[in-house]
Amino acid sequence: MLDPLHVIALARVLDKAGQRDAAHTEYRRFLELWKNADKDLPEPAEVRAALAK
Repeated sequence: MLDPLHVIALARVLDKAGQRDAAHTEYRRFLELWKNADKDLPEPAEVRAALAK
């Protein structure tokens, strides 16, 4: 099973490398893995903000 924190780390790296489509794929994967997480956690909020760019 994938560790969601590894998925978000990969998404950040891809985003910084300018690979926005790949980053968004990983950000969405993270949200799917954490779909039942507390909405107040910083990671889901960060990912939603990144996807909104």
